[in-house]
Amino acid sequence: MLLEKMIFEIDAKIAEMSLKIDPRIIKPENTEEQIKSIVRKIVSSQHFTTNLDEDEIIFEIISITKCNLSKAKTILREMTDLGLGVDRDYDDVVNNRMAF
Repeated sequence: MLLEKMIFEIDAKIAEMSLKIDPRIIKPENTEEQIKSIVRKIVSSQHFTTNLDEDEIIFEIISITKCNLSKAKTILREMTDLGLGVDRDYDDVVNNRMAF
């Protein structure tokens, strides 16, 4: 938990400096906590398997948040930006290398 907090603080400082350098950089629409909450709900869903593809994850996001397709794709992109993407190997999950 402490490591996650340190990483988050570093990311926040990098984002802050990036905005000062180039104010056209877009801030995420959702907070990291909102994204984590959605990921937790997906993982605890009865439909969760270790091999969900991108479309299935988008479907789960829409089911959980009751949002439209565009918003779901944004959430998926933000998940990927946080390192919670669908490009992980099964071994990563087994060895607890995903930060849910």
